[in-house]
Amino acid sequence: MHRRARQVALASAMAAFAGAAVAGDPPRGRRPPREPPTHAIVDPAALVVASGGATIRLRPGAAVSLVRRRRGRAVVRLVGDVRAIGTVDAAALGLYVARDVDVPDGRLLEGALVRVVRRGRGGVATVETTGAVRGRFDVPADALSAQRHEFVYRMPPNRHFVTPKRDTALYRAAASVGTRAPPVAVIRGGVEVVLLEQMDTRAKVRSHGPVEVEGWALASDFYDEGDGGPAPELLSPTHEVVRTAGLYATPDAAEPFAELRGGALVEASADPATPARRKVTTVGRVNATGWVDRRALRRLATPGG
Repeated sequence: MHRRARQVALASAMAAFAGAAVAGDPPRGRRPPREPPTHAIVDPAALVVASGGATIRLRPGAAVSLVRRRRGRAVVRLVGDVRAIGTVDAAALGLYVARDVDVPDGRLLEGALVRVVRRGRGGVATVETTGAVRGRFDVPADALSAQRHEFVYRMPPNRHFVTPKRDTALYRAAASVGTRAPPVAVIRGGVEVVLLEQMDTRAKVRSHGPVEVEGWALASDFYDEGDGGPAPELLSPTHEVVRTAGLYATPDAAEPFAELRGGALVEASADPATPARRKVTTVGRVNATGWVDRRALRRLATPGG
């Protein structure tokens, strides 16, 4: 199945699941007030929990509050359904683009995640984009926010897609391809881009997504209408945490390494449960795996169930 078709199918499946859960048996756990975040995670990162050394996987967009920086690491507090304090790579911290911003050869759309390189005079910040399109751009500092901003996908009007075979640099001019000129951005291999035009051995393409940039590269660096790789694996929530509960590293651990807020959604493991606890993994941008009090869990309705 083509990548775009898979994305639509996955989105439809998740929406159907959510709709069925709400219609049949909606989550009703009590959610206490949340601390405002200071940063968002911009690259996949591992949070090493201060208590016990457990590791929590953080996905781009996970909300955190910075406590302090220390030798390339950052002590942060998770903000959301999972509460824990630990350290992450400081380079994984960044912000959201809060509104569409035009940049040379493209634009950054609301919801794009960026890493702040420096803040200059005149209210301008230099940022690096992360993920599928990596580049460095100057943007208004007031266009950046730690608060979550959702990206709304916009299908390009040109439907001729090509896929880079490997990480591919894009250049502002066709004549710059293969030279030492600085690229506009680098497109990650396997990510679809739109073919705009072709000139001899060179092709002009535009990325689509939260970071839209266009530039030139060798035409031979792309597959025509490539598949782009396997579909991502998604966790499916099976239970809701109905009250604040500790998350433990083992079934018999005395102290929790994290705390789950009421209302958090989790996927229960197939591992055998104990009389007191069940193994779960939190769903969303923060994936923490551990054992929780079975009395704090409520099974969600499933589509057709």
